Amino acid sequence: MDKRTTLFVFLALASAGCAAAAPKAPKATCNVEGLQWAVGKPANELNFQKLYRDSGAGLWRIISPGQAVQRDKKTDRLTIYVDKQNTITRLVCE
Repeated sequence: MDKRTTLFVFLALASAGCAAAAPKAPKATCNVEGLQWAVGKPANELNFQKLYRDSGAGLWRIISPGQAVQRDKKTDRLTIYVDKQNTITRLVCE
C-alpha cells in the first residue's frame, strides 16, 4: 500500500467514529393512576398482564411477604405487592 492509500484508509476509519449515534429508544414511564382497581384482586396472570400493559411500565416484578428485595429505584418498573393469600395489596412505580 502506498502512503496515499494508507492515509485514505486511516481517515475513513477515523471519521467513522464521528458518525452520529443512533437515537436511544425512549424509556418507558410507569404510572399507577387508575390501577387501584387491582388492589384486593387475585394475583393471577390475567391481572398481571393487564396491570403491566395499562401502567406503561417497561419492567415489572411481584413481591411476596418475606421476600428479599433489591432496593434499586427504577421509574419504569411496576412493583406489585401480594399477601399470603395471593391477593394484590399494593402497586408502586419503583
